[in-house]
Amino acid sequence: METQLYQILHGLVTKAISETINRDLTPLISRIGSQSKRLLTYTEAMTHLHISKPVFYRLLRQNRLRRVQIDKKTFRIDQEDLMQFIESQKV
Repeated sequence: METQLYQILHGLVTKAISETINRDLTPLISRIGSQSKRLLTYTEAMTHLHISKPVFYRLLRQNRLRRVQIDKKTFRIDQEDLMQFIESQKV
């Protein structure tokens, strides 16, 4: 009896894993990506752009990169704005 139960469960789990691996995950991934829109710290934005702090602050001063003011001393960079900035810089 235990052997039959084990074989049935093993078959069900194997089938479920196989179907999950073979299914198209693109819609799921795109939905997760759209939900993960977030604000980046200055450090995260600088790291993403691979630029130094002075260059980053110059971009902000020149209004080439937009920022979101959270409170008097706290600012963030919208991830979408960062992507638009990158696209606008392509030659």
